[in-house]
Amino acid sequence: MSPAQKPRPPGAAASGGSSAQERQRDVSNRLAGAGRRSTPAAARRAAGRPIPPRTQVLARPRKGRPARIQPTAMLLRFISCGLISLAAGLAWFLTHRNERVSPAGALLGALLLLSGFVAGGLLWYVADARRRARDPRRVDDEYIVFSFVVFVVVPAMVLVLVLLVWLVALLVAR
Repeated sequence: MSPAQKPRPPGAAASGGSSAQERQRDVSNRLAGAGRRSTPAAARRAAGRPIPPRTQVLARPRKGRPARIQPTAMLLRFISCGLISLAAGLAWFLTHRNERVSPAGALLGALLLLSGFVAGGLLWYVADARRRARDPRRVDDEYIVFSFVVFVVVPAMVLVLVLLVWLVALLVAR
């Protein structure tokens, strides 16, 4: 009688691998863990595979889903550009302060405030471009374009508009 034709003991699995008690234990273990949620990190840890750093996991959007712009990141970016802008304005105020503010001094103060915001936007754009050069999946096209438009182009356009309004006011006043 060949091994394939041997009669199986009662309760043995059809595959010939485990007994009824082992199958019952497996089913019990599965049912006991059914209420708990398994995380990908726990599954990787159980399999002995390395867990990627959290920043890499969060930075990559799922395939087929549009990239979400994180509101907290944009808010912090806006605040940092504003702080750079205020630092430029404070530097102007402390170095060129006069008793009487002239139209040229007022324009210079406004331009320094706006140029500080543009400089902050350019610094963030360069940081995004460097991150994208290292790994294109980390920074989406929409994110980098949105950031450039909001933090560089729009303040630069406002800067030009303020300059034009000042020039028109100067010409009308004469």
